[in-house]
Amino acid sequence: MTFYLKDDAPISVGHSVASAMATCKTEKAEFIVLTEKERLECDVYDVENYGTRFVSFFNECVNAFAGLTRLHLQNLRFAKSDFVSNILVTCKKLNYLGFLNCDTEDWITLQVEHAQLRELSIVNCRFDMVKLAWVPKLTCLAFESWVSFRKPPLSFGHVPLLEVLRLSNVALNWHKMVKLSTFLHETSVRDLRLGFKFETNCGTICM
Repeated sequence: MTFYLKDDAPISVGHSVASAMATCKTEKAEFIVLTEKERLECDVYDVENYGTRFVSFFNECVNAFAGLTRLHLQNLRFAKSDFVSNILVTCKKLNYLGFLNCDTEDWITLQVEHAQLRELSIVNCRFDMVKLAWVPKLTCLAFESWVSFRKPPLSFGHVPLLEVLRLSNVALNWHKMVKLSTFLHETSVRDLRLGFKFETNCGTICM
């Protein structure tokens, strides 16, 4: 289900979905939550405003979120640093989770622990570090266009089924070299897709 984060429409949708989940056996449920402005049109006020709206929607419709199997969010800034973790805790059935241009007011370390998650997409987001601590069913990860001083701000814990990894970013002069053989040594990635653009001719990726 795709809808815009506007007025009271999302809450109405959430209540309807929660009612359907309570009366019917629902195997799949998806929210694609859009914003009125596209990513490149959003300023700080916009993402903060959208973030506040989404938190209200989430808190009003926890039962609906608890039954989702797919969730895609965009252009959100959360005032509370632990809210992203709350999404993971509440949405226990998620198979897919996507963030586009999302962050918190304070740069945080996002620790991901989720029993069912199979696909995770984090694109153009601002987190100090993303730690995949325990995601036993994760098979596909897209980590693209991060904003951080780390190289890249991503670490792997228990991800035994991870096979597909997409990494892309603009590599700047002050970014440190990423040695893929070290970075990926505890994973079983078979399909690695790199999309790096370089500020100079000196690459920041090596095997």
